[in-house]
Amino acid sequence: MQSIVPVVLYDTDGNVIDDPKLELSTNELEYKAKVKKSKNVTVKYSVSGKPADGYIVNSIECSPEQITISGDEKALERISEITIPSEEINIDGLKGDKTFRLWAPDYMPDDIQVVSDNVITITIKVSGINTRDYTIKSENIAINGLSAGMKCEIVNQSTVSIRISGAKETIDSVNLSDIKAYINVTGFTEGEHTALVNFDLPQGCTLVGTYSVTVNVKSSAGGNETETDSTQSTTQAPTETQSSSQ
Repeated sequence: MQSIVPVVLYDTDGNVIDDPKLELSTNELEYKAKVKKSKNVTVKYSVSGKPADGYIVNSIECSPEQITISGDEKALERISEITIPSEEINIDGLKGDKTFRLWAPDYMPDDIQVVSDNVITITIKVSGINTRDYTIKSENIAINGLSAGMKCEIVNQSTVSIRISGAKETIDSVNLSDIKAYINVTGFTEGEHTALVNFDLPQGCTLVGTYSVTVNVKSSAGGNETETDSTQSTTQAPTETQSSSQ
């Protein structure tokens, strides 16, 4: 920006000085000003390493999630986010919560200035892994992918016992009805087959191990009906609970 403006004198109270006895060497001044623009960009980060054995990351919190930067228009066009390298947030061997405080200008080009808070705080919350066992009734395992004119049933076992793991507060909140089990029998012909049992688990939970059932597939009577099981909600408590906290 460039312009010519008249010279105006003010006193300490902000009033214009209009004294004919004062003589100015010039009545106008030319000035040049460099105007910078600003915008908000998202803070992006990744984590390297893993907690100590027996521990799990519960959550990661970043504050602020956006920062305000300023600079020349062309310089700003090149910046869409601020990226924190994974080596800056290394959690190898963690057994508890840890907060990383990072200086935002370190991750910006020299021609870009951070005009909001310069400190980015990333908090990693870690806790010991807990496990719990649940028993699913075979009748509550949904059967998907069954061909028309066929029926399928799980044979030789009335229940499937599984184990899930996760943070203690997560595991403690899981009810049996939160676990959905199903098998996929697409392409199964008549006869007995082994089918892998899949599970939809609450967020933060992990299945420990793999589980399968034996199914018998056969033609429906007259070929006019298709028999499938569907998942049913139940409030049945787990038959056995195992928890370990570290």
